[in-house]
Amino acid sequence: MLRGGRRIDEKAVVDTTGPELAQLIVGGALVKSEPAASFSPGGPLLRVGALTVKGNRGELALKGVDVVVRAGEVLGIAGVDGSGQRELFTAIAGLTKCLEGTIFLSGDEISSMPPSARIKEGLRLIPEDRHSEGVVEDWS
Repeated sequence: MLRGGRRIDEKAVVDTTGPELAQLIVGGALVKSEPAASFSPGGPLLRVGALTVKGNRGELALKGVDVVVRAGEVLGIAGVDGSGQRELFTAIAGLTKCLEGTIFLSGDEISSMPPSARIKEGLRLIPEDRHSEGVVEDWS
């Protein structure tokens, strides 16, 4: 077994339990987490309805996409490159034009707002490539 690029132990699989292996890898006792308390999400904060967007090559990247994110929820969207997640985020942020559909933030329609107005409304986007799209390297 390795930890930090160094060999720390050698054991046969049959002689090692899952918790022991985890402890060896982490380097200390594992903290047992408590089960989460029951959760009831609040009202919708972001609603995307029937969103249709073209990709950068002119093809339909999104067709009729619906998304609802409620207060207290965290939404993760993943997919292989080119499956439309980038277009979804940039459309919500106002960086990509929507062919069809609506976007509501906190009950207000923001579909036709420019990105600066969406930011004033509280919307934020962390780009997938933070170095080329999210950093102004000349600024301190």
